[in-house]
This record gives sequence, C-alpha cells and structure tokens, in this order.
Amino acid sequence: MLESDGYLLDRFKTFYAGEYGVLTFVEDHGLMQNCEAAGHGDSGLYPGAGADTGNQRDTSIYPDFRYSQEIRNCDTHHNAGGYSGTDGNAVHIHDNNFYDNALGFTTDVFTAAGHPGFPQDSDLIENNNFYSNNFNPYVSGSDVVPTIPVPVGTGLWIAGGNDNVVRNNRFYDNWRRGTMLFAVPDQTVCGPAGVDPSQLAGCNPTAFPPSTSYRNQYYGNLMGRAPDGTVKPNGTGDLTTGRTDFWWDQYLGNTGNCWHDNTGKAGTASSVTSTPPSPFLPSACDSSSVGTVGPQQEPELLNCLADITFKTSTCPWFTTPSKP
Repeated sequence: MLESDGYLLDRFKTFYAGEYGVLTFVEDHGLMQNCEAAGHGDSGLYPGAGADTGNQRDTSIYPDFRYSQEIRNCDTHHNAGGYSGTDGNAVHIHDNNFYDNALGFTTDVFTAAGHPGFPQDSDLIENNNFYSNNFNPYVSGSDVVPTIPVPVGTGLWIAGGNDNVVRNNRFYDNWRRGTMLFAVPDQTVCGPAGVDPSQLAGCNPTAFPPSTSYRNQYYGNLMGRAPDGTVKPNGTGDLTTGRTDFWWDQYLGNTGNCWHDNTGKAGTASSVTSTPPSPFLPSACDSSSVGTVGPQQEPELLNCLADITFKTSTCPWFTTPSKP
C-alpha cells in the first residue's frame, strides 16, 4: 500500500513473502486487523514512513494530534522481526501477539536518504503480548533468510525514536532482553556534513546530541510472567551481559526517557531487571532523566548494527541466548 489516504486490510494471512509480509509506505488513515504474518526476512507487518501526525507534526498541516494508522488483533511470528516501522510515525499497535520471531517489534530510523518521516515518533504500543522471541534465522539451514541485523531473543526495541509510549504489555520468555531503547546519531542516517539536507528532511549530520531517543515512556508492563502466572523471565538478569527486562544505551544528552510502575517476574517492582540497574534507569519523565553514556552498551551497538554479514564472532546478537 503506497502513498494512500485510507486503507483497510482485514482478515488476511501473509506467509513467506521473502522480505515483508505487508509493506505500507507514506500512509494515513490506515487499519490492519485480524491477521497472521509469518516467515519473512525483515518483518511480518511494516507500516513505514507513516503520516507525521504525532507530537512532532507540522501543526499547519495536522492541527491536532492523532494516530495515522492502527494495527490490532494480529499474530505475527517466525520472522526476523514481527513488526517493523522505519520512521513509522504515530501508529497505534494494540491487542496483538508477537512471538517466535528473532525480535518481536522494531521501530527505527535506519533509512537511506529520501526516506520520509525522520525522526520516528509517537507510537502507542499497548495491551500486546511479546513472548518467546527466540527464533534464530541466522543459523545455517533456516527457512527464513534474514535481511536485517537484530538481536535474537528480544521482545521489542525502539532504535532511534521519540515520544513513544509502551504501556500495559506483557513481555516474557524472551531469552536476551524484554525491551531495548537506544539513540541513532543523525550522521549515520543522513550522511556527512555537506550532503544536500533536502534528501532527508529533519536530519542534521552535525547534530549533537542526536535528534532521536527522547521522551519515550515505559509503564504498566508485566515482565517475566505468562498470562497464567508462570514465571518465564526475560534474559537472566545478568547485568554484565545485559540480559534483562529493560535495556537502555544511556546515550549522552538524551532526555525525558522513563520507566515506572512496571512489575517483574515476582510480581513486584523490585523484581524488574534493567541495564543500567535501578536507580540509574530513570523513573521521572522529565528533564531530570539524562543519558550519561553506557560504557558496555555503545560498543555492542556499534559492532552489531554495522555487521550486515551477521558474524557471530563480532556480534552476540546472531547467537541464540541460553534459556534463563
């Protein structure tokens, strides 16, 4: 679905299409519902470059905040990514199941020049189940050929997004991490200084801090417990390797990101695991939340995001983590 204002995709299945099950691009007023997507090397469902109707909208075009697209009541599994939305702005994702993928959910800004919508912002991700995302498409003989580098064993990541809300979801049995949040420097997206800025509106190759990873909120999520109450942890709680419920890169100068009122595998706030550990994972959603550099996190990101050949010797993402 390309450059359309108004679409409905209802009661459908998309299996083994190669890279994407569904790709929508530059869309507004869209709805996907009652679906199943499996067997794709990028993602099962991909609403890319959605209309920028969220917090970073141009109010002369979009006077009021609203969600541009909605995805509900879908199962997406056995993909590299269950969902992917490069510059997927103001999408409402709710009441879905993301399971048996390498990475359950990604929204990101990994774009080539000309990809509209930068920087990503304003998704609402609520009342979903992200579980058992431990499928490894990088092993020899996989029936899914991966086209993106993602960390096997992870429920969700926000890779360079702003003003997203992740609330009232369940994350369990993801063997590496429940969620990840990290910044993406502008210069890695829009190119070096001197490149025509019109190629990617909003991108500044000299920006520091970067334009991404601000004011994202995680609250009311249930971590490490299945709906029947069975304990199924995300990762091991090993802060050395970062196998945790919540993982944040602490990029220098990022502000407003917060995690609060979440519960861990024991049904308590104190049983939530995180990198960085509490109290360095901010709970206040204001300017007191400031990134101060993650000494272990940044090297991992630099090595793995650049590894388009998926080498396990240089990046741990492409190896299946042991079960907690």
